[in-house]
Amino acid sequence: MIQKSWTNLRPVIGRARCGNVMKLSFSDITSVIVVGLLGWGSTQLYAMKSDLAVVSYRVEENYKMIKPMWQDFLVRQANYDKSWTNAVPNIHTTRGTE
Repeated sequence: MIQKSWTNLRPVIGRARCGNVMKLSFSDITSVIVVGLLGWGSTQLYAMKSDLAVVSYRVEENYKMIKPMWQDFLVRQANYDKSWTNAVPNIHTTRGTE
């Protein structure tokens, strides 16, 4: 493959060389990984927030639907609950074998 070099515009046969070859340092690799993790984390946080909004809406709608049924249940329970009376039950227990 014939390419022209950037320094003196003469054809270069083989691999193209542009002065110094780019070297990757540990800090460059680390910064790319950190930026990638931050980007991934932000997309996950955005997705979680949108899912939480949907769940919150559904819970609110379920509460609105269940509230009348729960109130009806409490009224019926209060009408049938006779534990407030002062009547003594006719149940006598013993302390073992006598």
